[in-house]
Amino acid sequence: MAWMPRDGETVVFYDPTQRESYETDRPSEYDPWAWPPALLVGRDNRADRCFPEVAVRAHFERCGYRVLLSAPKYPDELGFILFHFRRLRRANHPAFTRMQEHFPTVDLNQLAEEARRAKRDESRSGGGGDPDLFVFRPNSGERFFVDAKDADTLKPNQLVCFPIIEERLGCLVKVVRIKPITPRRCDASHRRTGRPPRRTLSGPR
Repeated sequence: MAWMPRDGETVVFYDPTQRESYETDRPSEYDPWAWPPALLVGRDNRADRCFPEVAVRAHFERCGYRVLLSAPKYPDELGFILFHFRRLRRANHPAFTRMQEHFPTVDLNQLAEEARRAKRDESRSGGGGDPDLFVFRPNSGERFFVDAKDADTLKPNQLVCFPIIEERLGCLVKVVRIKPITPRRCDASHRRTGRPPRRTLSGPR
C-alpha cells in the first residue's frame, strides 16, 4: 500500500494576488522568504519561483518554528541534505552535518545508502526523495518534515523515502498543500465558524 500522510494533507491558504506579485518580481508579503534567484537555476526553471515552499515556510515561521530547506547552498545556514545530493553528503557538506546534529543516534550516511538502494529498486533512480522542509522548535524536541505541494502529487522516490524517514528517524512527514483564497472568503469563514476549517492553516498575514 502506497505511503500516505498519517493525518491526511494539511492546507495553507494564500492570497492569489500576493502570489502573482511574488512570481512576477513585484513587492509581495512573501519577499522575506523569497527563494534566492541564483538557486533557481537547475530547479526545472520553475516559473513559480518555488512558491509552494516559500508560502509553507512563511506559515511555519510565522507560527514560531525554525525551518530548513532541502537546498544545500541556501544562504544563512538554512539548507539541509538528508538522502539526496550523494556527493555532497559523502563529503560531509555542512547541510548534511546540520541534519546529523538533529539525529545524532542515527548513521544518516548508512540510512541514505539504504534509501538509495530502495529507490533504485522502485524506480531505477537513486536520487531525490527528500522532503522540501525540516521544521522544528529549538529546545522543545518538536520536529517534523514537510513536503509542500501545489497541484502536483507525490513522486515515486518520495513514496519510497517518506516511510523510511518516519520509521527509522521517528519523525513525521507532513504533506502541506497550498490553495488560493480571497480575503473576503477567509473573513466570511471566520465569521461563520469563529475558527479556520479543520486541519486547515491560514497563510501569512
